[in-house]
Amino acid sequence: FIQRVARIPRGSDSGAGAPPVGNITWKELFHIAKAKSMDPNMIGVPLRTICLSLLRTAKAMGVTVSRELLPEFSKRNDQPVENLEALRKELRLRNKAGKKGKK
Repeated sequence: FIQRVARIPRGSDSGAGAPPVGNITWKELFHIAKAKSMDPNMIGVPLRTICLSLLRTAKAMGVTVSRELLPEFSKRNDQPVENLEALRKELRLRNKAGKKGKK
């Protein structure tokens, strides 16, 4: 959900130590938590706990969570969500080709 909302094909390779690769707002994080609270294994878990878990996940992926979208990520909504799957596939193929070259 976090990648889809941030409109990034995948998280950061370096995690929290690297510059951010995406940005989501607190409101979006809350909506993701509301959706996750409907999962059978999350029933009964407080929404605050789910939000904190999502916050840690976002940080590990290199996605910042802020009150407003940061200026460098303000154009993320220009990219359709449908294109993310194509970008993921392209990255997978590129990584696969790079690994073949190293052998």
